[in-house]
Amino acid sequence: MARSAAADPPPRSRAWAAVVAAFVAAGAAPPAEDVAEKAAAAFETFDVEPRDGVLAGPELETVGAYDRDGDGRVTPEEFVRGFLVKPPLARWQRHEFRRQGFACEMPGVPQPLEADGAAGFQVAVDVPAHSALLIARMRNMPARAAGKAELFFDTVVEQIEASGGRVVDRKPANLGLHRGSIVAARREDGTIEIVRSVVVGRTVYELHAVLSADVDEPAQATVDRFLSSLRLVR
Repeated sequence: MARSAAADPPPRSRAWAAVVAAFVAAGAAPPAEDVAEKAAAAFETFDVEPRDGVLAGPELETVGAYDRDGDGRVTPEEFVRGFLVKPPLARWQRHEFRRQGFACEMPGVPQPLEADGAAGFQVAVDVPAHSALLIARMRNMPARAAGKAELFFDTVVEQIEASGGRVVDRKPANLGLHRGSIVAARREDGTIEIVRSVVVGRTVYELHAVLSADVDEPAQATVDRFLSSLRLVR
């Protein structure tokens, strides 16, 4: 005889109930329904081979940090503890890129990014604690903007708008005698981008932050420190 839906609820319902219970077990208040659903969906995304309500299989590498007891499985309780607790912010370090002529501070060790278009050099640090990506870049000015800082800053705005972003703030951000600008934009998906550009001759130095839509004060403080840390080195 077929079992009833009450006796055998669908997987999402089981995951949702397990996640809610795990929030309580982790010492947190029961989550709002949308938060619980998001956590349950994330839990199920990795659970390609459900085994007694734990995560296992190849995708475990993605959430391996949640495996608190090292047994190769992630229970709902372990997952929720990882889901609730953001990773600590890495130690701030000053990084000098002498060949490129600039330096900045970043929380962690920057990794090289493939240069695109006019970008001659760029590195990035992922900041999971704030759901942010920090990028340091050096590039050449477009030919039509050579020697015209304000015209270049206009092209930054044009590029953002051409890719679907909406500029929400723009202000000067000079570095000594060199012209600079900060542009903040919000994309259609809510992502926030803030770009500080400083023009030195025909070279542009940029610090670029990409953040999730829900920016809190610690995340903003991290971005502010990053953007204000740009220095020229010779």
